[in-house]
Amino acid sequence: MRQEILTGVERRRRWSQEDKHRILSEMGVEGASVSDVARRHDVTRQHLYQWRRELRRTRREHRTLVLWDETGHSLRIRPGTTWARRGLTPVLQRVSKRREVSSVVAITPDGRLVARHLRTSISSHCVIQALRFFRHKIGTPLLVVWDRLNAHRSQATTDFIASHAQDYAVAYLPAYAPELNPEEQCNALIKRAMANALP
Repeated sequence: MRQEILTGVERRRRWSQEDKHRILSEMGVEGASVSDVARRHDVTRQHLYQWRRELRRTRREHRTLVLWDETGHSLRIRPGTTWARRGLTPVLQRVSKRREVSSVVAITPDGRLVARHLRTSISSHCVIQALRFFRHKIGTPLLVVWDRLNAHRSQATTDFIASHAQDYAVAYLPAYAPELNPEEQCNALIKRAMANALP
């Protein structure tokens, strides 16, 4: 039995677009079924079906695939483990008031990152603004891959996407599958970098 030990903070594997294409290309080779390929690479069939749907849709409609996620940042101190001389515990004195910032971030398979930062919680209005902004910055129709956040599935958002079908198409990630969205790792890296930062 082959066992794999995942190191790092999140204990999740990350698949690049090249990895996904390579794995998908093995389906049907020498009679290999979806289940055979999934077992070979220790992924679920759901992963393979999701990757294949995204690839086919992107190629068919000449859209740019964007992996989308939102996160919140607090400007309060985020204590984290660090080093100091024995008996000299570091003291952070916060002087700023409590502020919250929401970030909407999208990345493309070729490594482009586009973001909008808002001084409010994420709402349908924020999502629609971000969709317009990302479409303008990237310059091509988008295939947006995101989770089932209420703001993504709201009537206002779905109506906007339906009325701009030439610019936007949407694919939903499966529930409880953050490993399918590499943008999750970007958010985690930022939050770790903010540990012990003084606003």
